[in-house]
Amino acid sequence: MQSFPPELIGNIVEAVDDTPTLLNCLILSRSLSFHAIRALYKSVTLDGERLQAFREAVEANRHYARHIASFSIRHTRSPLRNANIRSIANAAANHNLNYVLSKAPNLRVLKMRLTTWTWADFEASLGPSTQCPWKLTTLVWCDDRSPLELIVAHQGTLEHVQIDRLACQGMAKWGHSFKKLSFPNLRSMRLPYGPRVEPEALGMRKEEWKAAWTTVVEERDGLNMLWSRIR
Repeated sequence: MQSFPPELIGNIVEAVDDTPTLLNCLILSRSLSFHAIRALYKSVTLDGERLQAFREAVEANRHYARHIASFSIRHTRSPLRNANIRSIANAAANHNLNYVLSKAPNLRVLKMRLTTWTWADFEASLGPSTQCPWKLTTLVWCDDRSPLELIVAHQGTLEHVQIDRLACQGMAKWGHSFKKLSFPNLRSMRLPYGPRVEPEALGMRKEEWKAAWTTVVEERDGLNMLWSRIR
């Protein structure tokens, strides 16, 4: 019986979307293990409570993180009431997160939900002579912190941007806007509209928000802009 070509077997393993199956592949053979690792690390979704364990896994096998193309994390904020202890816990979570992300040069999709992470803190953790290797194409930001510094750093590669209502409110409050930014590759932007988030505050024309009360798709300068409006 003719055997399957190794490259075909590799493609099949990397197309598997079932963690138990991929974990079994890790112990079957070295060749299957290579492709299983690529599949397991290609798209990573974590809760805050699993961040420490994931950081330890990356520390033990740093080359694994090179396979990460999409990274999504949520709930890294400490629920502790004591402010000092909560601050220490949040700093520890950010330290772990900074380490993991710094080892993922092929990251393209970043999704942040309910974290205390900031772009400025991440840049500081890299050191003065180190540049971030990412070329982000998609950013989903569901938080109350402004993502403007992150967006500015990746405005040349971003294709899709989604920003939560609280973050937009914060941007408007702090005077952060998209004015003077260039998005040569942007295909869509999803933003909320509400009484505290006015288009002008984010650097956009008000008439762009008037077409409907639900998601609006318009073309502006050849781009598809999605305005998600909250009544």
